[in-house]
Amino acid sequence: MSISDFKIHKVLGRGSFGKVLLVEYKDNKLYAMKCLKKDMIIERKNLERTKAEKDIMLFAKHKCLVRLNFVFQTKDQVIFVMDYM
Repeated sequence: MSISDFKIHKVLGRGSFGKVLLVEYKDNKLYAMKCLKKDMIIERKNLERTKAEKDIMLFAKHKCLVRLNFVFQTKDQVIFVMDYM
């Protein structure tokens, strides 16, 4: 899986670690793609926190939590693809 598998529609938000994009996957569904910069994660010593966020989102199933559908990496980023709410 790669970013090229998604059609980017617009930027939903920006933060100190990256940005969140509104994207469309091959299944024609809309998703929120959170793109985190690896260098910022390492620089701010947030590797464990990022791993914990991924684990919680993958394994916690609750109607009040956003579902994490895909996780992958590029050379420079960690990508979380979540339900678009």
